[in-house]
Amino acid sequence: DGHFGGRHGYGYRSFEDFVRRATELNKKTVDLKELDSCMPTANTTLQVSAILEAGRRSIDEKKPIKIKYDEHGEPCGFEA
Repeated sequence: DGHFGGRHGYGYRSFEDFVRRATELNKKTVDLKELDSCMPTANTTLQVSAILEAGRRSIDEKKPIKIKYDEHGEPCGFEA
C-alpha cells in the first residue's frame, strides 16, 4: 500500500521510546531513577551483564568465576 510497515516493530518502538525518554530526561521532567523502572538502563542491566560476563569467563577458563560485589550490592569485579 506504499506505507512503511515497520513502524510497529520492536526495534522502531524501542528506538522511539528511547528518544522520547532521553528528551524527557534532558527537560528534567523525569529522572534516571524513574527510568530504571520502565526501560533497560545501564543500572538495571548491570547484574545481567555481570552474570553473562562471568559465564563467558567460566567457559573460556574452564573454572568457576565468582562475581564480586561492592558495599551497595553492585557487581564490581570477578575472581576465579
